Amino acid sequence: MRLLQSNVLLLLAGLIGIVGAAIAEESRATGDARWYLAADVERGGEVYAAHCAVCHGVRAQGAVVGSLTAPPLNGGGHSAHHGLDYLVEQVTNGGAPKGGKMPAFAAVLAESDRRAAIAWIQHLWPDATYRDWQQMHSFGPH
Repeated sequence: MRLLQSNVLLLLAGLIGIVGAAIAEESRATGDARWYLAADVERGGEVYAAHCAVCHGVRAQGAVVGSLTAPPLNGGGHSAHHGLDYLVEQVTNGGAPKGGKMPAFAAVLAESDRRAAIAWIQHLWPDATYRDWQQMHSFGPH
């Protein structure tokens, strides 16, 4: 049973990565310059599937897990109001320093994987949401 679960997670991670990379490439082709590359989105899909989807949902739509409500990260929630440094800090240190329940991933994921997960999340954001985020945080393309 454990082997089946592992294989399903690997398959899910691969599918999320492939779809994410395709969306990132399409986004670049339409002129929506984002800070990350298609490879970041692909790796981020794998990281997200393995570490984040269980709480935040397969498409980052947010979810209720037991008594915990994990917010949406797909651009429909508050995550689009925070700068990249804040998002990285949140993934790194978790929610405890701010009274939240999110676990810290500093000892679990390399910084490049934490940033890749954020890239995957942001690739889900509608173009208008991403542009607003760039303007709000004076964050230009690569």
